[in-house]
Amino acid sequence: MPVSEKMTRVEGENKGDITLYTLSTCGWCKKTKGLLDGLHAGYSYVNVDQLEDSERKEALDTIKEWNPQCTFPTMVIKGNILKKPPKYERMVVWHTKEVVQDAEI
Repeated sequence: MPVSEKMTRVEGENKGDITLYTLSTCGWCKKTKGLLDGLHAGYSYVNVDQLEDSERKEALDTIKEWNPQCTFPTMVIKGNILKKPPKYERMVVWHTKEVVQDAEI
């Protein structure tokens, strides 16, 4: 099954297409989810450590395209980021409340 079908959707305000790659035991991953929840942002996430072998490999390959260091959490925001055209895509490795709020997503 493709990783996209393993994503969990958290409903909230449309702040852009936000995808979060996490580990189930990662404190920073939980803080990032809490940040998005606090901002009432809709997002999709997957706990990479809970995927089957082929799915985990697919997720890690995808993460490495955005974040070669493959650190967690990895948040990918696609769409209108920082007043760029819709085709612009940006990967956010380190997160702060200001990144999401100021991104105009």
